Amino acid sequence: MGVFLRTTSFVRKLFAYIRESGFGPVAETALRAARERRAYQRWIRKHGSITQADRDELTARIAEFGHKPLISVILPVFNTDEVLLRKCVGSVINQIYDNWEICIADDASTEPYIRPLLAELSEDKRIKIVFRESNGHISAASNSALEMATGEFCVLLDHDDELSEDALFWVAHVLKGHPGTMIIYSDEDLIDEDGRRSSPKFKPAFSRDLLLGINLVTHLSAYRTFLLKEIGGFRIGFEGSQDYDLALRVVERLKDGQIRHIPKILYHWRVTAGSLARDLESKPYAHETARRAIREYLERTGKKAQVVETGYLHRVRYSLPEPLPPVSLILSGHREARADEWARIVRDRTDYQNLEIIEVGDRAVKAGDKGEAKCVGSTLNWTSRLNAAAADSAGGLFCFLDSGIRPLSSDWLRELVSFAIQPEIGVVGPRLLHPEQHNRRHRPTHWRRRHCRGDT
Repeated sequence: MGVFLRTTSFVRKLFAYIRESGFGPVAETALRAARERRAYQRWIRKHGSITQADRDELTARIAEFGHKPLISVILPVFNTDEVLLRKCVGSVINQIYDNWEICIADDASTEPYIRPLLAELSEDKRIKIVFRESNGHISAASNSALEMATGEFCVLLDHDDELSEDALFWVAHVLKGHPGTMIIYSDEDLIDEDGRRSSPKFKPAFSRDLLLGINLVTHLSAYRTFLLKEIGGFRIGFEGSQDYDLALRVVERLKDGQIRHIPKILYHWRVTAGSLARDLESKPYAHETARRAIREYLERTGKKAQVVETGYLHRVRYSLPEPLPPVSLILSGHREARADEWARIVRDRTDYQNLEIIEVGDRAVKAGDKGEAKCVGSTLNWTSRLNAAAADSAGGLFCFLDSGIRPLSSDWLRELVSFAIQPEIGVVGPRLLHPEQHNRRHRPTHWRRRHCRGDT
């Protein structure tokens, strides 16, 4: 019955998508997904498997560690499938790095096989177990596991997921090279019940802005144990996004240099029925809980902003002050014959009042205000023209806009300015879309005046 319902739901979504977009995009999406699956399988064969030679090398490197930190694996359990739970725990037992402990909190499971299975697993003295008297859900169960942790670092592990064999080695390796690290996170992928891996997430270096749009940390995530206990662990009421809320509450205490990314896939997130890994709509409450966690983070850090839904991500819209900060919009790269037309298009598609426009072209300089353009002439080379335009400007922010770029919405400049005025930000770049090929590019276009020194 469950399979039938999931299939019906998928078919319903598929037909709705076809009605809205047509068959072309559906076929293109299916072909792209198939190409990506094949490409990732090739990548796994080349880069994603551990050989005996790899094990020997890592073991030799561990022997040279001057300090081997104890790592506590936090594992809340509730009615987990027996096979998947054994795989989960086995992925820790089989770690190349061996100075670990597992802290398991059973959240009053009702399946009769859970207690004897956990008792069997606890024969390994590195595995600690507590049986909760009542079901408190994942935040409470995780806190019960955290109470038992004695390691320097805690790694979070869901009860049916798996760690890669070298996961804890790389955590310890980061701590060896960067002892001041407080948070570590890695790349991840999905794994189905038969062990097939897919959908890799190759993550970038840490970015607070990206973290406010999506849980960048997720899996594998590792935290200094004292920090988790200092903030009170996981918050009740944030179930579904409890890890996201935890990351935000720790991150606000840290500098970016204390957060390290391991560019390796160290965590395999299990795809099962009803899991977010299979269907992001399976737990709709989790997305709203995430937005509530982001809103509270912004409030705690003194940021005035709204958090709105945008698909499965989250969009932070920072408030703009009144009056609006003055902006100098510097238009460059246009042909003489089309300069006026382009300037008119940009003005018509820009809903920002405190604005001056400066054209960098082949004409002489003339003054202008309130929507008219100042023009920087052709006696200078192109870089010098841009510098002359910036020097001649009155705005507190520069926005450099190349010809051929057309705003898609009238609030584009308000969005750029809202980020550019944040104290920790100096340069802002939008996503640029090619009208035919849909190529994505990123290009810094908006600079704060105080960050510009010398040539632009």
